[in-house]
Amino acid sequence: MPQHTQKYYRKQQNFNDRFPLSVVAILAVIQMLTTFSIIGLEIGHIVYNVRLTNLFVGFWASLPFTILWISTFANVCCCRRRSCATHTLVENCISFIFAFILIGINAAFLRRPDACFFTERVCANLYRLNYDVKNFGCVLDDKSPHCRNVRLTLIKAQLASGVIMAVTCFLYFILYGITTVKASRSTRHQAPTVTNAVMTPVYQHRVQPTM
Repeated sequence: MPQHTQKYYRKQQNFNDRFPLSVVAILAVIQMLTTFSIIGLEIGHIVYNVRLTNLFVGFWASLPFTILWISTFANVCCCRRRSCATHTLVENCISFIFAFILIGINAAFLRRPDACFFTERVCANLYRLNYDVKNFGCVLDDKSPHCRNVRLTLIKAQLASGVIMAVTCFLYFILYGITTVKASRSTRHQAPTVTNAVMTPVYQHRVQPTM
């Protein structure tokens, strides 16, 4: 086997031996529960007011989050190789971006909690529906302080969930980077030195012919 191939496999094995799967499993659980929380909070916010919604960001942003925690669990239980850890790293990068999108949209909504983010026509139709439908709770109620406070609480909780998701992704970046550095150092220490790599010359001895 060529020396560079041996070094490659040695590096892969060193990474696999040092990657903290127990910590990754904890991150996967947190990411899963956070994803469920984001979806649940989005449903609750829609129930409290379908017109003043935050573009349903909790639904479509949860798609990469769901792929992420499934990929992370697979990395822990079924595919304990560096290639799978790298795939999970890519998923964490994507989810990290979507987490900031979730945070940004919710922050914009908190700055304008009574603004309708749909088109003018859709907002006007929903606003008229608010007066046509009576005794419908908070679903179409724009005036009740109680409904408004509950909506804002749900959005703040969803924003906090986005922060938690971003933090878990960042922690995975750190774990992957530290493991890569340690594996590289260990591989260099295990590599044969120049002195050992040079073959000792073998001298042939003449055998005296026997009489």
